[in-house]
Amino acid sequence: MLKMIMEKLKAERNVPVERIISCRYDSMEYEDMTAKQMYAQLKNRLSADGKTYLFLDEVQEIKGWEKVVNSLASDFEVDLYITGSNSRMMSSEISTYLTGRYVSFRIFTLSFSEYLMFKAQYAAVGDPKAELADYVRLGGFPATRLQAYSQDEIYTIVRDIYNSTIFSDIVKRNQIRKIDQLERVVKYTFHMSATLSLQSRLRTT
Repeated sequence: MLKMIMEKLKAERNVPVERIISCRYDSMEYEDMTAKQMYAQLKNRLSADGKTYLFLDEVQEIKGWEKVVNSLASDFEVDLYITGSNSRMMSSEISTYLTGRYVSFRIFTLSFSEYLMFKAQYAAVGDPKAELADYVRLGGFPATRLQAYSQDEIYTIVRDIYNSTIFSDIVKRNQIRKIDQLERVVKYTFHMSATLSLQSRLRTT
């Protein structure tokens, strides 16, 4: 999403490349960086000729990042875009970190129409009914459509996403000890959601 926004700024608003700054703070390049160092580095890269667009990915890796963001937003002509891991920064908490106005983007998996457009960029799109069956069975995660993966490879990718959500976000954040019970609850919820959805569709046909 950040890359898409950056491309739009360059293509549609003719924003010069030097006024678009992107940093990914889970990179080794920024390991052990302090908030003061983060502020100084970004301040030195701000453009003197107009608004600077800052794209700060995984900001939660820098302790005190919110002070940096608030200072930059208050003192300079900047447009800020930030992302953070769910396990350490939930969207409901952002308002406590940031002062002033902000817009929150919620990212969902691909809809079926989006899935078809996305796949067309990497592989041939087949019969619509067959594609719909694949979409329902294998899901709409963009990562599964970057190339012609086998079903086993797609299941592995989806399983990794599931594990990341359950173990990195939910378990770590809430310090859950009985992980096996949590997994049973999650599987039951998924099963009931699918069952109720199917029953609803049957009643309308």
